[in-house]
Amino acid sequence: SVSPQPDSTHVDLSSKIRIVFSERMSGELTQEAVFISPFPKAPFDYSWNGKVLTLSPSQPLQKDKTYVITIGTGAQDLRRNRMSRSFTFSFSTGSSIDQGIIKGEVWVMQPVGLGKDTGISIWAYLLSPDRTVVYPEKEKPDYVTQPDSVGKYVFKSLSWGKFRLFAVKDVNRDMLWSGEDEIIGVTTGDVELTERYPSRAFVDFILYRVDLGPPNLLNCRALNRNSVKLEFSEALDAKTLSDTTAYSISSIPGQKQLKVTE
Repeated sequence: SVSPQPDSTHVDLSSKIRIVFSERMSGELTQEAVFISPFPKAPFDYSWNGKVLTLSPSQPLQKDKTYVITIGTGAQDLRRNRMSRSFTFSFSTGSSIDQGIIKGEVWVMQPVGLGKDTGISIWAYLLSPDRTVVYPEKEKPDYVTQPDSVGKYVFKSLSWGKFRLFAVKDVNRDMLWSGEDEIIGVTTGDVELTERYPSRAFVDFILYRVDLGPPNLLNCRALNRNSVKLEFSEALDAKTLSDTTAYSISSIPGQKQLKVTE
């Protein structure tokens, strides 16, 4: 059970959020799997009493705002059994609940093809005339959820507006994308929700690792009088290898050796 009751309105701004599980949970891992949307500017305090997790706001909740609480699939019991799917409920400090919905699937690009990974979180940023560019490496999302064990996710109770979405494997759980250390996926375009079009489906992601660093030369040795073997940290573009302006081979005066420069 949860409190406030799902879809309740006129919730007091000082209300605490209580989540009751069916058994005792791994405290730290479960707390990391609880997402509050919109993302709070001030942190909540977490406390446990047996199977009950209580979230206490350090500042009053915002007026006339729909809050969405998601318990993600990262929540685990004491034997490290994960929840099979996310649980989401919402309540409002105003007179109504926002009705926007976005859903889809998440796929991870792997060496052997596409697969699923439940360690992913989906981030949604609400755009505005003053916010047309989003930097996930610097800005924390407005809404967060996680896909279930088969890779399906859903955002519920979103406000009307245009959203930019990212799927990220947030390894350090700081709600920021850490470059090539964390795989990321983007949609083909922004998603707009209106009263006429309140729901969008098939907003899917394929995650991949972004290569932001240059290759490194790991080893260089002569195989014979005519061949030199260069070993790099990653595969290189074949076109650049055939470009003779990309490197040079020269002799050092007075010495019987060659010098290779990139």
